[in-house]
Amino acid sequence: MHTDPTSDGSSTAGGKAGTEPGGSGPRESRTRIVLGAVLALQVFVIVLQGLTAGQVLGGATDALSLHGMGALPVHVLGLVQLVTAVLLWRPGRGPAWPALASLVLLVGGFAQSMTGGEGITVVHVPLALGLIALTVGMLVWVITPRPESPREG
Repeated sequence: MHTDPTSDGSSTAGGKAGTEPGGSGPRESRTRIVLGAVLALQVFVIVLQGLTAGQVLGGATDALSLHGMGALPVHVLGLVQLVTAVLLWRPGRGPAWPALASLVLLVGGFAQSMTGGEGITVVHVPLALGLIALTVGMLVWVITPRPESPREG
């Protein structure tokens, strides 16, 4: 059995085991599925946040505590999303941009909580729209089918 070097200096036995250079090997595929599930949950939770925010802006003061409590799942899922995106990038050999975007979303989520808690809606509302747009964009990217990478042999 021979060992073929890959583009990052590591190697795969016979050139076929593990992940394929630059692409869609089994590890990346599994991690992409997990990232898609986390993003889908994140979109769901953020949409619920938007619904409660609409109630708050409409004058339903009882929705304010529900909206505030909704920040916790956003933060927890944001952290899980970041870890999953890093795993897609580093050992999974996927692209780096989802990890960077996930970091932006995590930090943005905390900024979102801070501005909302302080009642700074002039920042809170547009930031919310940006966060949902980026999250949905990532979800669309993750669930879009990728062409099979060419196999040797």
